[in-house]
Amino acid sequence: MAIQSIIKSKILFKNNKPNEVVLRWADFQELLEKFEDFYDLAEIKKIKKKEVKFKNIDIFAQKYASL
Repeated sequence: MAIQSIIKSKILFKNNKPNEVVLRWADFQELLEKFEDFYDLAEIKKIKKKEVKFKNIDIFAQKYASL
């Protein structure tokens, strides 16, 4: 999302304080994707700190094929 998109957003006030923001739908979707990316990266960092255990793909597939 470009800074220009944020500048073009509308800020609604209530009692002289910022209360809501109105964005174009495309800008909202892009912002949401960025939040999801940040969340995913945080989760990856947590997983990388743990010990990794690998499983044989054939055994995994047999176990979960019936689901």
